[in-house]
Amino acid sequence: MANTIKCKTLLGQRGLDFSIACLQSFVQQAEDIIMLEIYEDGSITGADEQKLLTALPGSTIVRKSVRTPIIEQKLQAYTLCKKFREENVLAQKLFDVSLYNDDDIFFIDSDIFFFQPYKLPNFNGTPTFMYDTQNAISFNPVNFFKFKHTLFPKINTGIIYFPRQAFDLDFLENLLKDPAFSNGLAIFKVWAEQTLWAVLASAGNRVNYFNPNQIIMATDHTLVNHNTIAVHFVSSYRQQYDSLKDFKPAASNGHTPVTLSNAAKPLNRIAFFTERLAKKLKNIGK
Repeated sequence: MANTIKCKTLLGQRGLDFSIACLQSFVQQAEDIIMLEIYEDGSITGADEQKLLTALPGSTIVRKSVRTPIIEQKLQAYTLCKKFREENVLAQKLFDVSLYNDDDIFFIDSDIFFFQPYKLPNFNGTPTFMYDTQNAISFNPVNFFKFKHTLFPKINTGIIYFPRQAFDLDFLENLLKDPAFSNGLAIFKVWAEQTLWAVLASAGNRVNYFNPNQIIMATDHTLVNHNTIAVHFVSSYRQQYDSLKDFKPAASNGHTPVTLSNAAKPLNRIAFFTERLAKKLKNIGK
């Protein structure tokens, strides 16, 4: 028997047709009934809204103008969190989807395309993320050595499950006060929201990943096969969507269960330093 599951997403006018195609694949390939709660970033027009509701029936749209007074009220005592939300559009993916209502957070980016029928796992209250191909966090190695908190490796927030009761604004506010973290925000701005999620999740000492052989990150040479359920077409690899969108895995019986794995141990700081150094040397060699 299918369950009804509410899932949140954040999107804007840019690339709207691509977002719709990805979200349709997510909804239509699911065994469960997915009810999308669409958080628009302030750029969606009335015509865009109608287009979304037609393409994704049963969805609701949460306007930024409607939710901002609610979020700002909840952040009133958290000045650095409020400032971060005002300065980084991706902070809506952290604060808005977590604070607008009291539901557990189940979130998906609008750039993940699903190729075959799937069944969502039981999260059992454990924070769950995608497994990245790199440690995409807002640190340089020097500041990471100074950072007093641990975090688990290769967390990607393309898909998130996070229990609402574990979302800790006091922890986030103190984290934003930490120079070892805040110094990296301006340099690695695109990863700042993801880093906050990673540290917040690691504070609970247990994190799960979606099976990276099933839900994969696009790379320079994205390889799909019969195990592939979905691909996260991040912006730098979005051009691959046109060549891969018609891929059809071998026929299977019913919906393929998405499996999870547990993060074995926190990210090693020397391993992070080595990874960043190798990436820097690679870029110099280009």
